[in-house]
Amino acid sequence: MLISTELTKRFWQSFGMLRANKSLTETQRAWIASRDAEAARAAKEAEGGSMAPTLRYTTMTELTQRRITELKAMLENGTASLAKPAASSLTAAPASGMGQSPPEASPSASASASEGENENENPDWPPSPDGKFAFVTNYDSDVHTIDLIDKRSGKKLQRIGEEDSSQAYWHVLWSPDSNRFALMTRLGHPIQGVDVYFRRGETFRTIELPKLPEANIPEKLKHGKHFPHVANLNWQTAEEWKKDGSLVVSIGTTIDGEGSFITATRTVLLGFDRTGKGRILKSTIKYETEDSDPALKAEKLETAGRTAEDKGDIDGAIAAYSRAIKVDPSDVGAYYLRGCANFIKRDWAKALSDFQHHCELRKEEKYQVFEARFYIWLIRARLGDREAADKELAPYLEGHPAEWSGGWHAKIGNFLLGRISEDDFLSSLSDSPGGGWFYAGMKRLLNNDKSSAAEDFRKYVATADKESEEYQMAAAELKALSK
Repeated sequence: MLISTELTKRFWQSFGMLRANKSLTETQRAWIASRDAEAARAAKEAEGGSMAPTLRYTTMTELTQRRITELKAMLENGTASLAKPAASSLTAAPASGMGQSPPEASPSASASASEGENENENPDWPPSPDGKFAFVTNYDSDVHTIDLIDKRSGKKLQRIGEEDSSQAYWHVLWSPDSNRFALMTRLGHPIQGVDVYFRRGETFRTIELPKLPEANIPEKLKHGKHFPHVANLNWQTAEEWKKDGSLVVSIGTTIDGEGSFITATRTVLLGFDRTGKGRILKSTIKYETEDSDPALKAEKLETAGRTAEDKGDIDGAIAAYSRAIKVDPSDVGAYYLRGCANFIKRDWAKALSDFQHHCELRKEEKYQVFEARFYIWLIRARLGDREAADKELAPYLEGHPAEWSGGWHAKIGNFLLGRISEDDFLSSLSDSPGGGWFYAGMKRLLNNDKSSAAEDFRKYVATADKESEEYQMAAAELKALSK
């Protein structure tokens, strides 16, 4: 559920590119298969034990978060080179660590480690704020290690951690003065621990920390439901170094099952005395469920709406999308989906309003040409105001890079505006005409050529591309023409 929520936020920006670029769509499908295979491999390590579902869930979460980062890069650069398999992403950029405390930092260990560089070792994370120190990790041998190095020379100064485990990973948070850092260590699933190091000359020593309180979930919050999966169990994360030298640590536990989840997040403020010993200054806890998260609740309603649509219950779908909007008025997806449902229902005024709201919520995006704007054009033209429709759409196409979305959006926009012929439009989509037949059919319908429009709609319906909104619209138009 959490995976889906984050990806949905990126979906609406990348939607046009992913669906229009056939090779990219296939790459994304291959990535999903690779991610699922990697998650299955991780679960297999539990040998059928009770931890298997948790291992699978957490691995999928980590890989998906990295995919989100890649999607962000794609959106910022306008590129489509995302062919890396999920498994290679896992080894290339390890996630924050979990588990037990690492061994005491040992300068002597660094001496043996510095004799010969491992070609798989690379500097990780930003260096210390003063630019003097950095870390290098090695995750590609049987023993995983993390070493402190001199940033300028690359000399290894100190072995910070060494674990005989294929699931040991680390993450570091430096203090602004470069005299302290918090080390987050993961040793399997689903636990992460935090240790603190203070500078002593050219090396760092571990600080004695008090036992941190747990983030337990009260039974009363479960309301009788069964939550078999533990996504996180007292997962410790160093969040922020304060100006006074104190450290904010969050401790989280998440359980899920039966379509629900509960998260307990405890926030602890750690202070340090002159000897460096840590003590708890403040501790608070809060709880979250899917009902307390508007985005997640709205997502469940959107899923219910899609299910209703699949069953032909358009009114039920619209009702579900409306509830999603009420829960989260900024839900860009719900407005789009309700607009499509109203389009299928042929309620042009409501569909137009929904698509306009959808566009307004996306007004800060770099590129302003996407499906909802084409649907607005179709509705305005259908209502007899094609001139206004042209004037509204044309400015968005100016300066819009033709290569964005594989040229899909530019081709549709120019076709609707009459800048390219239907033959040129469809021939340019010869490898995957799909939605092109919908737009061709709609223009023919607007020109009162109902027979040719119906033929175009039939061609699209024959593709059985039922996941596409244009497919559903084409099917609805064909049904209306058949009456």
